[in-house]
Amino acid sequence: RLQGSILQYNSEVGIFISIVQSEQDGLLQQAQAQFRMAAEEARRNRLMRDMAQLRLQLEVSQLEGSLQQPKAQCVMSPYLVPDTQALCQHLSPIRQLAASGRFIVIIPRTVIDGLDFLKKENAGARDSIRYLEAEFKKGNRYIRCQKEFGKSFEMHKLKRQDLDAWNLYK
Repeated sequence: RLQGSILQYNSEVGIFISIVQSEQDGLLQQAQAQFRMAAEEARRNRLMRDMAQLRLQLEVSQLEGSLQQPKAQCVMSPYLVPDTQALCQHLSPIRQLAASGRFIVIIPRTVIDGLDFLKKENAGARDSIRYLEAEFKKGNRYIRCQKEFGKSFEMHKLKRQDLDAWNLYK
């Protein structure tokens, strides 16, 4: 190794290098490292901005979708309890609601007794009885008969968003 302030032997490369040049190389490498870090930071910022934009677009599309749904559809109870006259006069819409799978039609025992009483003089009552018997035999899970002993209503399970039901049981 040569002693001096001007030249220095670089054993890796196998040549003499001036000290000033090695300092310049160090500065150049440092500048390149800073440039790479800045480029990486810019890429990361761009990625984060793009991800935030995609998330906002998704939220907007979800909100737009929720606005397009009818408000009553969100609040409606999934349980329908028709009375005797509804089954006699409007059996077709009740069939459609039960077939949609979005509602559970519950038939109270008093309605079945009322249909049984009306079946001799009312064709709608006879049709309703035939329909209900066929659905009960098939085991349709969307049409249920009231059980012998029901459970009492538990108000704490009622959702606060369903204001009509909340006010009814308050």
